[in-house]
Amino acid sequence: MRIAFVANTAWSMYNFRKNILNYWLAQGYQITVIAPFDDKTSLLEKMGCICINIDIQRQGTNPYADAKLLYSLYYIYKEIKPNFIFHYTIKPNIYGSIAAKLAGVSNNVAITTGLGSAFIKNNWITKIAKFLYKRSLCYTKYVYFLNQDDLNKFIQYKIIPIEKAKLLPSEGVDTDFFSLSAIDIDINNLNIPNNAKNQTKFLLIARMLKDKGIVEYAESAKILKKKYGNNIEFNLLGAIDAQNPNAIPISQIKSWQAQGIINYLGTANDVRIYINESDCVVLPSYLEGIPRTLLEGASMQKPLIASDVSGCKDVVKHNHNGYLCKPKSVDDLVFYLDKFINLDHDSRYNMGINGRNYVRDNFSDDKVIKEYISILNEA
Repeated sequence: MRIAFVANTAWSMYNFRKNILNYWLAQGYQITVIAPFDDKTSLLEKMGCICINIDIQRQGTNPYADAKLLYSLYYIYKEIKPNFIFHYTIKPNIYGSIAAKLAGVSNNVAITTGLGSAFIKNNWITKIAKFLYKRSLCYTKYVYFLNQDDLNKFIQYKIIPIEKAKLLPSEGVDTDFFSLSAIDIDINNLNIPNNAKNQTKFLLIARMLKDKGIVEYAESAKILKKKYGNNIEFNLLGAIDAQNPNAIPISQIKSWQAQGIINYLGTANDVRIYINESDCVVLPSYLEGIPRTLLEGASMQKPLIASDVSGCKDVVKHNHNGYLCKPKSVDDLVFYLDKFINLDHDSRYNMGINGRNYVRDNFSDDKVIKEYISILNEA
């Protein structure tokens, strides 16, 4: 069987779906990854995947570029003749679904990994996105969502019929890999300052975008730093996506760092190193699918603080494995960060254990792979 996976980055295919790809490769299936080439492409090829480069302007609204993407996918599908196609993220979902129909590939599904910034504001981009989704997803076998809220919105907006909507239990997390027992590192080589043992360290892992709550995190840090000084630390880890209209300028991040508010750690090949050195993982995002960073943090027994929004609230159970705060509210984020700072060791430990158990029971790779198996078996 020939299976194609189409995404807007090879990076996401390797980091988020590596175990799924390995499973199908082990079954002897031919796996083709169609995505823009990046530093993870060679790793996918070493696994045994066939990789095909394609130009996807993730944030663009240029109709010519989108038409070119549609034609490119159609041409690729006609060439490789896949038996099944998995599409991820908005542009592959829309233009890949249409291309599959034109190429005669009826067995294809769209997986919405999150509604993204197009659904945060109700503007002309949102209206266009709804229209394109409705016109294209009628050609898919099923549409999978990572949380119930996103599924309900597509039904509410009448984008797809309810019988086509399915839930996928996140994109999975390897709870063996993301565990304290799997850590074997030399912390002296890390870009993390040496801190006092009684210091509380917070970590936010995300692309440096406004809708990830980066500004609220920095403002909260500024307030709490005045209260606790060097007894607390706020770290940022993630890429600066300068092409994204919601990007935080590097000048702003440098300014926060110069003021002693934030430590910007850049990017990392192994985020476990930084999670291990933190006391709490924070994500005050405006909207998510199922946030991978929260799954990874919880799997490593770290308490979580996140916004009470779609996706985040699926991972964070309030007062059980962390706290949920009001989205876009600095005051509420400060309240729960402060509350965590003053938690005793046993309370923090119990939150961490609760989080790992919850992720292992609900979001493990094994559960996600079983769902993928059922998708193909049904087809």
